Amino acid sequence: MKRNLDLLTSPGFVAGLLLLLANDFLLKPAFHDALTGKLSDFAGLFVFPLFWAALTPRWRRAAYALTALGFVFWKSSYAQPLIDAWNSLGLLRVARVVDPTDLWALVALPASFEYLRRRGAADSGPSPFAPRRAAALAVLLLSVFAFAATQSAGDHMISEDREYKFDMSKEELTERLKRDAEVAYVSARDDPDDFSLSTRTKVCGEGVFASFKVERRGLGSLLKVSYLIYNCEQGPRGQEAALEAEAVHAFEHDVVEKLRAPAGP
Repeated sequence: MKRNLDLLTSPGFVAGLLLLLANDFLLKPAFHDALTGKLSDFAGLFVFPLFWAALTPRWRRAAYALTALGFVFWKSSYAQPLIDAWNSLGLLRVARVVDPTDLWALVALPASFEYLRRRGAADSGPSPFAPRRAAALAVLLLSVFAFAATQSAGDHMISEDREYKFDMSKEELTERLKRDAEVAYVSARDDPDDFSLSTRTKVCGEGVFASFKVERRGLGSLLKVSYLIYNCEQGPRGQEAALEAEAVHAFEHDVVEKLRAPAGP
């Protein structure tokens, strides 16, 4: 089955691609709220499998299945070891905020597949006209740029080590962490002393993702933060330090202060 590049110039694909670009480069910097934070996921999941269906029509169902699985994996804490290994290479740094509510964007996939089905029924085949083929190739290149840009747009990593001491055992701290911290979720990775979480307090409309380790320290315990990640488009010059401080405050308010407060009954 030949490639169907005309799909890339169809109204639905072009509209989704323009929405993705407009959200990442215009709406997020202007508003940086919860809506714009999620809009890229919805638009991206609509157009990304269409892109691959246009290039590999025979594997269009696999493109949708792999897109769903890849998105779930990327948005989970299980992807973190892979991200850490990549970042350790010292190349282009990758960061993302883990937020389970992002998975709502998966509803865009059935809508995208239905659009593909209807479009396939209506199309008579690839266009032989050179101008349309050239337009499709131009959209293809723009799509590659958009997919790459949306993965890096807005994610900021605070990687300097931060340590917080507690006058309780490591076991009690771990239990309190799961019970008392005001976070969207707490996840222990393969190492039972390694944790990741997302704060309820939001920065630019989204929670702050934190990766940290819990250790024994004398008669007490120590919480060592590996890094924090917040998602916020580049604001006016000079705001970076303020946003970083806001992200640190969100973690300390939702986690550290709650753990240091007297334990409830």
